[in-house]
Amino acid sequence: MKINSHRAVVRAESRRDRLTSLLAVPLALLMVLVLSPQIMAQQAAPTPDAKEVETGPALDEVLAREVWRDPVYGLTLRPPLSSKLERETADDAVLRITGDSGYQIFLFIKKSTEEVSLQQVLESAVAQLASLERMRLTEQKNVRPRNRPGTVIYFKVDNRKAKPWVLGEAFMQIDPRTVAMLQLKVDEEDFEKVKPIFEAVFRSVDLEDRAKLEEQRKAMLKQGGEWRKRIDFKKQTSALIDEQWLRIVREGQDVGYMKMTQGTDKTMKTPGLRVTLQARVQAGDRATDSQSEFFLSEDGNDEVWSIKVTSRPLRPAPPPPPRAVRPGEPKPLALPPDTVSWAETGVRSGTAMTVTRQGPEGIEENKWKTPDKEYVSQVELYLLGGLLPRKEKVELGYYAYFPAEGKITFRTERIVPLTDGSLEVHSRPAPDQPEQVSRYDAAGRLLERVLEDDMRLIPAGKAELAAIWGLK
Repeated sequence: MKINSHRAVVRAESRRDRLTSLLAVPLALLMVLVLSPQIMAQQAAPTPDAKEVETGPALDEVLAREVWRDPVYGLTLRPPLSSKLERETADDAVLRITGDSGYQIFLFIKKSTEEVSLQQVLESAVAQLASLERMRLTEQKNVRPRNRPGTVIYFKVDNRKAKPWVLGEAFMQIDPRTVAMLQLKVDEEDFEKVKPIFEAVFRSVDLEDRAKLEEQRKAMLKQGGEWRKRIDFKKQTSALIDEQWLRIVREGQDVGYMKMTQGTDKTMKTPGLRVTLQARVQAGDRATDSQSEFFLSEDGNDEVWSIKVTSRPLRPAPPPPPRAVRPGEPKPLALPPDTVSWAETGVRSGTAMTVTRQGPEGIEENKWKTPDKEYVSQVELYLLGGLLPRKEKVELGYYAYFPAEGKITFRTERIVPLTDGSLEVHSRPAPDQPEQVSRYDAAGRLLERVLEDDMRLIPAGKAELAAIWGLK
């Protein structure tokens, strides 16, 4: 199984350098290429023999009594004493734990399209990491999380520009196609002190009963269905925000901007609602621009959307020498070198949905039948601030099309009303996606949205964005 340990190491060593390789921004509208990690067994490099199972200190000696829980897979663990937890974290980690001495523990949940064994996962991880420069495998051992099979590996990382550090990875199988990975990053000088804490966290990992998870899912769907029945055109219209401009910020730095407009409109003489989005994100030496439009008919029976994304270098290479065009031959597209374009159109009538996607790989068309009661349209997803219940804490489940994965997914909203009248919403667009946290004011207007990879959407005025980006 190809757990992308190389990418994880690069993230841990220099998160800012990741900007240079960003081609797709997970904002559900800025997508260029969505690549699903593929499972593959690799020939492992020679490794030290795995040690016998070690128990380490008692969990209560080093771990807090509170239990952190992942609502999708029912995975639970106990964090270290005096540590800070971030559920909505950078990268694609489900959780990040920062210890009092600065070490970090990340939780990743990796899903495969094929069945895979824990041994395959281990061999792949060791092969990848051992092939990297300045990385040396120092230990491999068996550690059992709640009496389940588990294994831990440690690599020493020699850094030319900073002091050496240690990368630890611990693997546990959730089901035949899903693996949980805990990852440790710690300075070498602190490793011996932190090592038993990391292994204790791994030993505390447990899985809730699948039947219990299914009951929770049904309860969220029931709540979602009851909420969905109360939404009509009048409610949708009252949730419209005429225009809003947003800064896109990562790690305190402006990396892009977005303009969103909402209003009533007509398509083919059919009245309804329209949402339009324009956005730009700059990452490293690339700029990604998008134009998206979503339309929903007044009766909710029909919807149409279009998403167009282009990613290009900020400083394109010189174009190749011109060549003669033969008579009748179409002229080549005037796109800068290394430009990548992606487009999607979607049409739904009743419960019949067709989505056409066009990108570097060609054209793909998919058809689905949407759920009749618990389905939420693309337009309504952008009106959530004014549509969600605001009086009490509640967890809703429903189905919606998710462009980043190109399919209909089970989506959840964990709603927390705040004392100042604002609303905090924890959204999970798909079961295997990290949560996004949004805060809306009393009128349903977005105040901030925290996405993965340390990305934030923050309201701004036109003048402010003009000053930052030189817009006219």
